[in-house]
Amino acid sequence: LSYQNYGEWSNAQDTYYLACMDKLSGVNSTSVGVGRTETLMWQENWVECAKNLNQWQMLKSFAYENNNPILQLECSWRLSDWSALKDLVHKYRTEDLTQLFCSLYLSFHDNKIGDPEKLVSENGVKMALHAWQFLPEYVSCAHIPLLADFQRLVEIQESARKLKEINQARRQNQIPHMKNFVSTWRERLPNLYDDIPIWSNLLTWRNHMFKLVTSQYKDVTDMNSMFKNKLHDEPWTVLKLAQTARKQVLSDVCLSSLTELYTFPSMDAVDAFHKLREQIQICLLSKGQAELKLAVHLIGNTNLDYFNAEQKSEMFRLRGEALQNLGLGDEANTSFSSCLSVCDTYGKGWLSWGLFCDRVFHLKRDSQWAEHAIVCYLQAIAHKSAKANKYMSRVLWLLTFDYFDQNNDRSLNKTFTKYIDCIAPWVLILWIPQLLTALNKISGATAKHILCNIARLYPQAIYYTVRAHLLERRESKSLYLQRMKKTSSDQTNNNTSINLTDDADLSTSLSATSTITSSSSSSSNTTNDETTDITADSSNNNNK
Repeated sequence: LSYQNYGEWSNAQDTYYLACMDKLSGVNSTSVGVGRTETLMWQENWVECAKNLNQWQMLKSFAYENNNPILQLECSWRLSDWSALKDLVHKYRTEDLTQLFCSLYLSFHDNKIGDPEKLVSENGVKMALHAWQFLPEYVSCAHIPLLADFQRLVEIQESARKLKEINQARRQNQIPHMKNFVSTWRERLPNLYDDIPIWSNLLTWRNHMFKLVTSQYKDVTDMNSMFKNKLHDEPWTVLKLAQTARKQVLSDVCLSSLTELYTFPSMDAVDAFHKLREQIQICLLSKGQAELKLAVHLIGNTNLDYFNAEQKSEMFRLRGEALQNLGLGDEANTSFSSCLSVCDTYGKGWLSWGLFCDRVFHLKRDSQWAEHAIVCYLQAIAHKSAKANKYMSRVLWLLTFDYFDQNNDRSLNKTFTKYIDCIAPWVLILWIPQLLTALNKISGATAKHILCNIARLYPQAIYYTVRAHLLERRESKSLYLQRMKKTSSDQTNNNTSINLTDDADLSTSLSATSTITSSSSSSSNTTNDETTDITADSSNNNNK
């Protein structure tokens, strides 16, 4: 269960399998007292792990062995076994969303589509809303699978309408407009943190839909392959599933998805680039020596002439990452340099080179590598790299190493001052407190220049921070003066010797002096009229 909670699906599946085998064999004494309910829970969790690992062929065998009709239906449509799916739909009549989806998918495959609004609203939406009523009132993780089912119902409606338009255009010997349809599906995707079954259910159906679209024009001979590629978006859909699996650290799912791309007869340069990039990223994710060497080999054997400048730079950047992980620092530095010589506006390349230089500086403590890291970080921010803004804190930290420079030439601050103007001032608004703190340090002149630029363009963003900083400085200064005054007074009292017999007279004289001082200070604050009245009263008292 811990493996499953942390997303370690492979380890969780192996653990559930071993537990079930121990229960059946009775070898392990700890599994003897386990009841049937616990064993069924192990099997359900094993099935859930297999779904997250996209092991549908194995799940199909398991479903037929255990006579699980719902799992049989789900595996049949996922594996495009339409004949088996037709037999199962006619054999099992259950009021379940899975059975409804399989019936709808089968009607699409047989080209027997009725009214799309009636097809979904009468059965699908009612069943989904009925299932929603049994869930808690507050939205939680239990609602996510049902929300994904709602999205599938919406896309089934859209698919039915689009197929009707395609059939009508086919009869009129016209080409349907697929651009808006494809772009809408590209933008409407699950969350990145959603489980792989949610992604797989949605994207697998889209691939089935694109195959139905291309099958309508398979007998057209005067249409070139490039134009037929515009009728579907299968490569992008497969690549998106592979990318999501890689980001969720599911390497096997990513590789199994990438193998589907080899079945396509043609592919444009953009999809070929992303396919190669995902393969290299999987090799970098494993960080094994064999996988890293394979990544370098893939890049070396690829013809980069079909790629644009930014794509070529990405290939050189990935090669530098692989060489860096292999421990080949000089070759990695050369690869990063080649990356930016091809496209010097590629922010991701600047960021990777900056991380490399920062790592070398951490190992060698050479200020020259710190200068290179500062330049690379600032260039990455200037060229709008997605993850570069957060490295401004690293730049400000590297500037502090000018304190330890024996030559005292302030080379890091000079480099920072030279390249800071290429960054938009709004990027530095987040770092106003750090810049205010740096005013009384070596980098004070540069910090003042940046703060003046921010104040000129965004005065409201800097006003309250500067005000709080000034009040804090003023308060700390007053506390410091009070502390110094108290310290000096204590030293004076310790150096003065006072006789014990004169303590009473001393206290009396001090109290009198304080009284005079207070009265004189209070009288000095009175107005001229009050002074005149007091003088008159005193003269009358003297006469009396």
